[in-house]
Amino acid sequence: MPLFARPDATPVASVHPVRRIMPFLMPDKNGAFVLFEQHVDAEPAGRFLAELNAGRPPERCVTLFHLVLRAIGVALTEFPRLNRFVAGSRLYQRNGIWLAFSAKQRLERDGATDPSGAVHGIEGLVVADASVLPSSIGVNPQETIVAMALRNADRWLATRAAARRRAVGA
Repeated sequence: MPLFARPDATPVASVHPVRRIMPFLMPDKNGAFVLFEQHVDAEPAGRFLAELNAGRPPERCVTLFHLVLRAIGVALTEFPRLNRFVAGSRLYQRNGIWLAFSAKQRLERDGATDPSGAVHGIEGLVVADASVLPSSIGVNPQETIVAMALRNADRWLATRAAARRRAVGA
């Protein structure tokens, strides 16, 4: 196997000069991990599904989840450059499309921690391990767990430093 070869991806040979710096800014896959919240009007999709599922047996109905998976697959097919990742300070193009997900047991916002791992109601207590993840994130989650722990520790230290500055200045 050639140097830097991977079974799941191909190294990107020709990269725009501005993009060449990205592997150094984000040396692993977790550097680009982004969580965000967005509200989307699902009513048009609901109407589409009602039409599509009319006459189908209940066990064969298409769901909103199916539509989301299809949209992701189509987007990655039509825009293959979205299907890249950084590993070992190198940019790779995935050889295929694999969709992975985790599901929450309940759709509630009253989790034990905030996004930074701070436990609600107990000042100074921060969870910085895999227990804050909603479920298993797959094989070899160590890099994700370490990245999350470092991010949460940085946020906790910044919060503590800001509190000290306020206390000194008060």
